[in-house]
Amino acid sequence: MKNTSFSSFDAIYKSIKPISKILFDHTRYKAHRPHNEGSSDKKETLEEHIVLVNEYALLLTQKHGLEPLIDGIISELVQKYPNPTYIGNWVKKLFLSAIIYHDYGKVNPNFQSEKMKEDSFLPYDKSIKIDTQHSKLSAYIYVNDFVQTIQADDKLSEDDKYFLFLLCSLFSVPILKHHAPFIDHYIDFKEDELKSINRFLKEFDIEQSWDDVFTKEGAKSLVEDLMPDVQNPILIIILLKLNFSLLTSSDYYATNQYMNGFAVNDFGLIDADFKEKLYQNYWNYAYNQDTRNKWEILRGTDFEKLQERNNVNLNQLRAKLLIETVESIKENPNKNLYYLEAPTGAGKTNLSLALALELLKSEQSLNKIFYVFPFTTLIVQTFEAIKNTLGITNEHIIQLHSKSGFHSLEEDDAKYGNEKLNYLDNLFLNYPITLLTHIKFFNILKGNDKETNYIYHRLANSVVIIDELQSYNPKHWDKIAWMLSEYGRVFNIKFVLMSATLPKINEADKTITVPFERLIKDKNNPNFGQRIEFDFTLLDWEKPQNTEGGQIYLDRLASFVKKESDAYALNRKDKDCGKVRTIIEFIKKKSANEFYQVAINVFKDYKIYVLSGEILDPRRSHIIKAIKAQKDEKVLLITTQVVEAGVDIDMDLGFKDRSLIDSDEQLAGRVNRNANKTDCKVYIFDYDNEIQIYRSDERRKVTKEKISLDDYKDILVSKDFDKLYQLVFQKIDKKNKNSYEKENIKKYKEVFERVDFQTIKKEFQLIEDDTKSVFVPMPIPIADFDDEMIGVAKMFDISINGFIHGKEVFEKYIAIITNKDQAFHKKMINSKQIYGLISKFIFSVYENAAKELMCYSDGESEKSYTKRFGLIYLLNWKDDKDDQIYSYESGVNQVLLKNDVFL
Repeated sequence: MKNTSFSSFDAIYKSIKPISKILFDHTRYKAHRPHNEGSSDKKETLEEHIVLVNEYALLLTQKHGLEPLIDGIISELVQKYPNPTYIGNWVKKLFLSAIIYHDYGKVNPNFQSEKMKEDSFLPYDKSIKIDTQHSKLSAYIYVNDFVQTIQADDKLSEDDKYFLFLLCSLFSVPILKHHAPFIDHYIDFKEDELKSINRFLKEFDIEQSWDDVFTKEGAKSLVEDLMPDVQNPILIIILLKLNFSLLTSSDYYATNQYMNGFAVNDFGLIDADFKEKLYQNYWNYAYNQDTRNKWEILRGTDFEKLQERNNVNLNQLRAKLLIETVESIKENPNKNLYYLEAPTGAGKTNLSLALALELLKSEQSLNKIFYVFPFTTLIVQTFEAIKNTLGITNEHIIQLHSKSGFHSLEEDDAKYGNEKLNYLDNLFLNYPITLLTHIKFFNILKGNDKETNYIYHRLANSVVIIDELQSYNPKHWDKIAWMLSEYGRVFNIKFVLMSATLPKINEADKTITVPFERLIKDKNNPNFGQRIEFDFTLLDWEKPQNTEGGQIYLDRLASFVKKESDAYALNRKDKDCGKVRTIIEFIKKKSANEFYQVAINVFKDYKIYVLSGEILDPRRSHIIKAIKAQKDEKVLLITTQVVEAGVDIDMDLGFKDRSLIDSDEQLAGRVNRNANKTDCKVYIFDYDNEIQIYRSDERRKVTKEKISLDDYKDILVSKDFDKLYQLVFQKIDKKNKNSYEKENIKKYKEVFERVDFQTIKKEFQLIEDDTKSVFVPMPIPIADFDDEMIGVAKMFDISINGFIHGKEVFEKYIAIITNKDQAFHKKMINSKQIYGLISKFIFSVYENAAKELMCYSDGESEKSYTKRFGLIYLLNWKDDKDDQIYSYESGVNQVLLKNDVFL
C-alpha cells in the first residue's frame, strides 16, 4: 500500500487547542466522581479525563504499531485528490479529534448537576432536551467545529470539503455511541434537541451551526451522495471501527485509572526478547529438537523412501513437512495470506506454531498471535498443547469462548493477585496468544457491538491461524476471502489457513488480486492418505423409505458393525489382539439415538458410548479419556458430527453415514491417526437424507448434481478435494456474475458503501440458525471435572460429595449476579468464574428443539429461571416415574418428544 507522509499523531495532538484554552473557568467541569459518596478522593476534572484518554489512545497506537497502518489507509482514501498530503492530514486530524472531543458534551449543566453533583451549576434545566446526555452534545460540538473550520479553509476544493464533511459526519458516530452497546451509521437528532443545545456552541467559539447534518435524512443523504465516490468503501468501515475501538478502549482504561488508582502499561504484546524465548522453547521441545538436529538429513530424505505405512515413517514425514513449511515461510515472509494444507495426522498445531514463530521473527512489527477454531473442544485441547510446547503459563495465553469462564493466572505469574488488572486483561484480551472461535473472530472483523470492538485494534500486526474453515457454508467463502485479503494488507495481518481438506477460498472471489501462498506442495503419502482403507460396499444397500424400513436397516447395520468389529479384534496381530474401538457416525441425533437402542441388545460385550451435541462437557471428557486409556477391551462409540473435529481419539474401525465429502474425510481422520495399525477401515453407508442439514450448502448440491459415485470415491481415496472445490467455486462465480442474485459478493460490498454496520454483520453469519442454551440441574460425578472446575466449586462453597449438583451451582450464580453490595469488577470476575462451571451443565439446541423441551422446563412465569435468564432451565429432566427426558450418558431421550426436531 502506498504511504503518503503525514503529520504524526503527537504533532496533531499538540496542534489542537486544549479544552483548558477554550472553556472559561474550565476547572468547574467534572468528568467522573468517586464510587463512594463519602470518599475523600477528588472528582476528576473534564480536562484531566480528556488528557488521560488521549494519552491512552496515543499509547495504544504506539504499542500496537497502528499509526503506519492508519497512514496507509488514509493514503489509499485520498490518493485521487490533487493534494493528497494536505487532505490526508485533515483526515488524520478528524480521526484523532473524535477521541479528543468525545466528552466535550459534559459541559451540559444537567450532566454536571445531576451526574457529577456539582452545586456550582443550576438545578436540572428542562429546556435542554437531551436530558443529562453528554455524547450527543459532544458529537454536535465536534461536527459543527470542524465543518466550520473545513468550510473556511481556502486550500480545500469543493470536492475536498465534501469528502471531509462526509468523514466528519461519520467520525461523529463513535463519539455519539461511545456509551452505547453498538455503533451504527446515522446520526439522528430531533429538531427540539438541536435547538436546545445550539446555545453551547458559543462556549467553543463556534459561530454557526450545521444542523442539516444531524437529522437522519441529512446524514443519510451525505452518505448516499458521497460514498459512491469512495473507491474502496471497506477502508472507511475499517477506519471507523478502529476509531470506535481506540476511543472506547482508551476511555475505559482512563476511567479505570481514575476509579481504581492504577495505570495499565502492559498490553500483552510479544516483544523481541519474548519472541526469542518462544522460538527457543519451541525448538528445544523434545519432538522439535530432534527435527532441528536432523534437519539436513531429513531434508535430503526422499519422500519415495517413506511410502511404507508405519509409525516411524509417519514421524519422519511430519518432520519433513515441518521443514518444508518453515523453509516456505523463510522464502516468502512478506505475504499476508498462506495456505497450510496439512493432511490428517500431520500435526497441524505443531506446524502452525512453527509458522507463527517464523513470521514473528521475520517482521519486527508483528506482536501477537491469534488461533481461530470452529469448536470450543479444539480450543481447549490446543490451549494445553501450546502451553506445553512453548513452555508458557496463563499469563501469556488466553482462551475465549462461551464456556471458558474467567481466565485466572497461576500463582507464579507476575500479575497474580491483582483482580482488577486481571479483569481488564480479560476484557481487552491483553495476552500475547489468544484462542477463539471463528464466530467470535469474524464478529470482531465485521461486527458493530462495543465489547467486541474493544478487541478490534489488537488484530493489527498479528499472526492469525485459522483452522478448519471448511466447517462453514461455502456461500460465505467469497466474503471470507475478500475480507481476509483486505484486512491482511491494511492491518498487516499474516493469515495462515489450515485444514486437511482446505478449500482455496481466494478462488471464490475472482476480484481478489492478493495471492495466497501454498506452503505444502505435495501432501500425498500412504502414511497420510492410506492410513485407512475406505469400504463403499454398504452404499449398495437400499436406502430406507419409511420408519419400518429404517428399523430393518438399523438392525442389519448393527449386525454388520458387530461382525466386522469382532473380526478385527480377533484377527489383529499387534499387542492389542482381542481389542477393538469402533466409531459409527450418523448425520442426525435421532438416528444415533435409535441405533443406540438397537446396539444395547447387540453389543452386549462392548462398552457403548454416545457422543452428540447434547452430551455435557464433563461426560464428553470422560468418554475421550476412557477411549484413550484403552481400559475397555471392546468399545463402540455412537456419535454425530461433533466428533469430526476437536475430538482427539484414535479408533480402529469407522462407519459413516454419507454426507459432505469433507465431513466423511474428517471422520476418517479419527481412525488410525498414527498409522501404526493395519487393516483399519472406514465404511460409508447411506441412511439419512442430508438435505435437512445441508440444504443451502453448495457442496451437497455439487456432489448430487456434478459428481458421480466413482468420482466421490476417488476424491476420498486420493484426497484430491480440489476436484470438488473447483465445481463449488464455479457455482459461486456464476452467482457473483448474476446481477439479480441477492447474495452475491457485489451486493455485499455495496452494504459497505452504505456504511450499514448492522447489515454488514447480519448478511455474513457463519451460523445462521438461532440456538438456545439448555441448563440441566442434575448431579454430575466429581471424577468428570478437572481440577480447575473443582477449585471453582470449592471457591464458592458448593457442596462436593461425589457429585457437583447443577441446581446448587445455578443458585450460587444467581446469588452472585444479584448481589448489589459487591464492587462491579469483583461481581464480574465472580460471575465469569462460576459461569465456567455453569457451562458444564449446558448444551445448545436449535429453536424447534428448544420449543419441544420447554414443557420440561420450570415454566414461563416472570419468576422462572427460564424466563429470567433467557435459557431453558430443564427442571423436569427426570420425572416421578423415572422417565428421563435427559440422560447424562445418552443426552435427550427423543422417544418422549412429540416431533422429530433433533437433527
